[in-house]
Amino acid sequence: MLRYFGHRPLILLLLGMVIGINLHWFVLGFLAVVAFSLFYKERLITIIAFGLLIGSLVGTTFSRHELPNPSNFSGVVEVRSFSEFRQDATLVDAKVGDFRTVLRIPGQVALSPGDMVDVISQNQGSRKGSISAKEYTVLPGGVLHQLSVWRLDAMATLQELYGDKNGAWIQSLTFNFPNNLTQEDKSNLILSGTYHLVSASGIHVVVIALFIQQVLFLFAIPRHHLLWIIFGLLLVYTCFTGFHPPTLRAAIMWQVGSCAYLFRRSQDGLSALSLAAVLWLIFDPDALFQAGFQLSYVVTGALLVWFERLPSQLPDWVKAVQGSCVAFLAAEPISAWWFGRIIFSGVVTNLLIELPSSAVMILGFLSLIPGLGPLFVMLGSPLVKYLQIATSWTSALPTLEVTRQSVPVVVMIAYYVCLLLILVPRTRKLAK
Repeated sequence: MLRYFGHRPLILLLLGMVIGINLHWFVLGFLAVVAFSLFYKERLITIIAFGLLIGSLVGTTFSRHELPNPSNFSGVVEVRSFSEFRQDATLVDAKVGDFRTVLRIPGQVALSPGDMVDVISQNQGSRKGSISAKEYTVLPGGVLHQLSVWRLDAMATLQELYGDKNGAWIQSLTFNFPNNLTQEDKSNLILSGTYHLVSASGIHVVVIALFIQQVLFLFAIPRHHLLWIIFGLLLVYTCFTGFHPPTLRAAIMWQVGSCAYLFRRSQDGLSALSLAAVLWLIFDPDALFQAGFQLSYVVTGALLVWFERLPSQLPDWVKAVQGSCVAFLAAEPISAWWFGRIIFSGVVTNLLIELPSSAVMILGFLSLIPGLGPLFVMLGSPLVKYLQIATSWTSALPTLEVTRQSVPVVVMIAYYVCLLLILVPRTRKLAK
């Protein structure tokens, strides 16, 4: 296994960063390790040591310090994320000086990184370390704010075209906005293990990229220009989804993989995945301790490792079934640790709704074309109905409830090391 990952320096760098973010107070020790490894020219140790150093620095610099007395706060806060809507309120990560906090504003408000908000808080914050605004004034930060405004307008248009129930499904797929789903739909999605498929996910980025690529091919655009056009549009999409970790990861991976031919290099999905994780952790090291980040990168990494060992002549349906099983083995321990439930039906349900959900997402965007909305509503509504029936049926299958966060982290790490030992391709020694 060490030989398999040893020739991918970005994976080693990411490994060092993960350790460094968790142990960021040992900065001087990491510097000593770097000096030692450079002196002895040990490439593997050197790269991991640099990762330790980077992780320790970003962990120390950007670690979250809760804002004291947020209930009595009055002043200007800097927005650090796109709007997330929950229970008739807007939530964003924010920064006040050296303090990180969560800003809660009544209603749906378009906010984006770089915006400033002049806030007068209520007498009591919504939770520890957060600011619940009583009065506020938004000071827009630029282009990203306009994208956030367009996102709200587009969601309102989809709601009007598809109606309340179907519109909620379209909104969740196209813009990572599942809040308007009924409680019954949310429960069915959770119990069927498919909640991630009705929020913007990595597979949707791939579908969008392939769709845009096929459309642009009709105009005979050179490939080296095509790559940057697609990447720009994918970045716009990630902004529309609120920089959701799976969409940002998939967008970076797509661009890195697509640019490989410019440097006469073969595509390496694991290196692209590691680069995406490194860039995201530099921007937000706290993401390492969030369920969305862990599920996105662990599941994708497991699938990439597994598919590298599969023979190319295998039928596509066999690859799809095996991929669903690998995703289950990679995702369920993390899901159980965070959410207290193991869902065995996810292996089947993912196969049933993954492609239809991607089709619905494309049709949702096409519905925004002026004058053509009703046509695409006719095509998308039956697929939405199919998704509702499929998730309702599979949600009735048995699940296993477990105590959340009861398994020691060491045991989780040991499990994933064993899983890697199973997934990593075996290298055979050449006969003399």
